[in-house]
Amino acid sequence: MQSKTLSSKGLFSPALFRNNLSRFWPLWTLYLAVWLLAMPAVQFLQLFGHNRHWMEAGELCFDALGGVLAMSESGGTIIALIFGVLFAMALFSYLVSARSVSYAHALPVKREGLFLTHYFTGVGVFLMVHALAAVLTAAIWAVAGVQQVWIIGVWFLSTTGQMLFFYSFAVFCAMFAGQLLAIPAFYGIFNVLVLGVRELISMLCEMFIYGWNGMNESAAVTWLTPAYKLASQLGDIWARDAQGYRTGIVSEEIQRSLGVVSVYALAGVVLAVCALLVYQRRRSETAGDVVAIGWARPIFRYGVGMCCALSFGQLMYAILWSSFGGSENSVVALAVCMILVGLVGYFGAEMLLQKSFRILKKGWKGGVILSAALIVLCIGFSVDLLGIEKRVPAAADVETLDFGIYSASSVNGSTADPEMIQRFLSIHQSLADQQPKYNWQDEDTESITVRLRYMLKNGKTLSRYYSLTYQKQGPNEEVLTQLALLASDAAVRRADLENQMLNRLDRLTSAEIQLYQTADMRGQTMSFDADTAQTLLDALEADIDAGHAGMDAMDSARWYENTYTNRLTFYYRVKTTPDSHRRDESDSFYLEFSKNYTNLIAALEAAGVDTDMLVTYQENDAISDGSMPAKSAYESAQEGIGGAYETPDFGTSVAIIGGADGATQVIVADEPVPADTAVGG
Repeated sequence: MQSKTLSSKGLFSPALFRNNLSRFWPLWTLYLAVWLLAMPAVQFLQLFGHNRHWMEAGELCFDALGGVLAMSESGGTIIALIFGVLFAMALFSYLVSARSVSYAHALPVKREGLFLTHYFTGVGVFLMVHALAAVLTAAIWAVAGVQQVWIIGVWFLSTTGQMLFFYSFAVFCAMFAGQLLAIPAFYGIFNVLVLGVRELISMLCEMFIYGWNGMNESAAVTWLTPAYKLASQLGDIWARDAQGYRTGIVSEEIQRSLGVVSVYALAGVVLAVCALLVYQRRRSETAGDVVAIGWARPIFRYGVGMCCALSFGQLMYAILWSSFGGSENSVVALAVCMILVGLVGYFGAEMLLQKSFRILKKGWKGGVILSAALIVLCIGFSVDLLGIEKRVPAAADVETLDFGIYSASSVNGSTADPEMIQRFLSIHQSLADQQPKYNWQDEDTESITVRLRYMLKNGKTLSRYYSLTYQKQGPNEEVLTQLALLASDAAVRRADLENQMLNRLDRLTSAEIQLYQTADMRGQTMSFDADTAQTLLDALEADIDAGHAGMDAMDSARWYENTYTNRLTFYYRVKTTPDSHRRDESDSFYLEFSKNYTNLIAALEAAGVDTDMLVTYQENDAISDGSMPAKSAYESAQEGIGGAYETPDFGTSVAIIGGADGATQVIVADEPVPADTAVGG
């Protein structure tokens, strides 16, 4: 007699549903407890805890909204990522046991009915849990007077969509697994597979492609790494006033976030359908196998072998070659390491599939195929088969350029000026063509690094990072000459200053300079008011425009001889924008300058600084060695300031505060005078 609760004609079995609820109640209870703690419990403590006594009602409300939205993003992603696979392992655990799967398939229920009943048990549980957490949170908000209840709806939709995706993804993986632990293994690997393979390929490129600077962020890679994409799907949600105070929520950002979640939720539905199709063709006899689907077994063999070769093979090569190899990478050594480790992975996967150690007779052909593929891969990258090294974008295709030149001194900046971009493109072409490389241990060499990152008009980016050593009279004179000219170019140096300070500068508040630096790194400090600081900044810009900055950038000996250890520091307020998270934000910028900065040195003299007290790195080392007495420098400092006070001990600070309407004052203190105490007229 056919059971009324196990109808072979239906697609859902109430009896199985109730059995699942009672059988796996600890898991459902744990999931409920997690969300009750993460939502209503946290919100209750936030709104009725000690924060209520010292925070304004508006800020308290915004914190509550932010907490719920945080749980709809990263918090919800982590919970869905973990419980999605736990749900799938529990509900479809019968597929990994021959006895259990035989019993289940003997029931008077179609396979579609079995699948849908188990699948919708998980869906029903997380829907009920989410609904209960939402209702309780809404009740707490109603008592606390928080009116934006629609935010709880955003949380419900976001977490439900994420849970639907990860649960469906785990169910899809379970259809291919014949062992219980294989389910989380497949699930975890496929969640990060695309991103991991990209990074491994990038490591391979770094060995053989000159100037390689990693792969740029790819939208496809990001979307195919669900946990990463969903955990960062919500950007800055707050609308702010001119002072940076939160005034509300940016609804467009919420809509964009829900759009991302909806794409993954739809993908979850597709994965569930695909899982059902695979389940319909899955053989009961494969219970207990690592891979339960026949056509997926070769993918498993070669996939494990290739991933082992790219990861542990490269690691083995890096360890051995760094210990016994030379400075140049060897494609032969790399191929040998990758083949050895790849074959270990391949035959290990074959043993798992065959459940036997006797796999060489049947598996040697696959091992040969994998080895050949790895050889082709290594050779392809070593000869730059894709032409990556020689690729230099056309000037017409470049929107902006972010650059850096690092030698005796460094310069960083960005530009959209076509003329400057063309100059960097010329250097890029020369570096790509010549590929200058020297042994770091050669005598009379200098090192230099060039960083280039092009933002192209098609929305893509191209990055290169060239690190090389050169002999001062070597054959790369043309490239070095171009780099030296760029390092001291007024436009390049101004871009560097804009990058470090000017683009963020609202107003200067003060400046200070170390007058003298002893061997134990203690000294005197002079502070200037805002007006004097502006005069010094104007002088600095005049030196940049005159080409004085960066004159010694390519010659470490001259830089060491001419550059002062006395750092000039500017303190300023940062420009306030609607995106600012902090109000009245302050920052500082310190400058290392040299004897070439004639305008700045003259401005320092006019501000009361005795430039005889400025000490270069070469002179500082002489002081450290004892060839220049420290006391004489202090005596010089006393005479230079011209004040009637006793010679201070080490650590004493001298602050000169210039007033716009009054005389300059000299202050002597035991500690350096903070920049905030400098007052301007």
